[in-house]
Amino acid sequence: MKLKKYIFILLVLFVNLIVFNSHTVYGADETTKIVLSDEMDSNIVNIGAAGTYEISGSSKNAQISINASDTDEIIIILNGADITYETAPAIIVYNAKDEQIEGQANVKFILADGSENKVTGGSTSDYDGAISSDISISFEGNGKLIIDSSNEGIETKRHVTFNSGNYEIYSNDDAINGSEDNISCITINGGTILASIKDTAVEGDGIDSNGSLYINGGTVYAFASEKSEDAGVDATLRCVYKWWNTNCNRQYAK
Repeated sequence: MKLKKYIFILLVLFVNLIVFNSHTVYGADETTKIVLSDEMDSNIVNIGAAGTYEISGSSKNAQISINASDTDEIIIILNGADITYETAPAIIVYNAKDEQIEGQANVKFILADGSENKVTGGSTSDYDGAISSDISISFEGNGKLIIDSSNEGIETKRHVTFNSGNYEIYSNDDAINGSEDNISCITINGGTILASIKDTAVEGDGIDSNGSLYINGGTVYAFASEKSEDAGVDATLRCVYKWWNTNCNRQYAK
């Protein structure tokens, strides 16, 4: 009888373990799933607390807005998301935890395995990118992210780091921009990045850091506007290539 009881307890523990691991779990928080559609009650999706948020679905008029406390760490999983917001950034990060260390971020964007995601965005007088951030952000994963912007592609006033993933960024100004003078740092550790200026643009660097740029790994294709004196890669303080699988020139790519 005792043996059956112990077997039952072990089976319960085993089943609970399977159920628990069927969810993506980071720390103590399970993933909050957000499915975009054109029938949402509000076109602004506000994220204001620490946690992991998985975004999927499609909307032609939606903005993801992140504004949390200085201690909140946030993970955004893009899993087949198609986000369009033409009058301002489609994804905007106002605040969350930021230790302000080059190459690190506490707001992480993860491309779900095998997923294709698209962000189409505009800009405002204060935020230039289809994805804009006041703080450090990072990107990683085994999916793809396509960005189509009427101004800049990804713009951050602090640091931005790419660890893995596949990125195609098409913009009317800098495709990737670290905009804080003598502070911002762009770090590329891995992944494949195409940063290209559209033929409708009159200027724009492929990758522009007003501070530092480090390419430690990955494959990078960076193309500037053919109508200006901009460069495929431009950094104010320093530009360090530790990995040479890089095509960064002033040629134009459609």
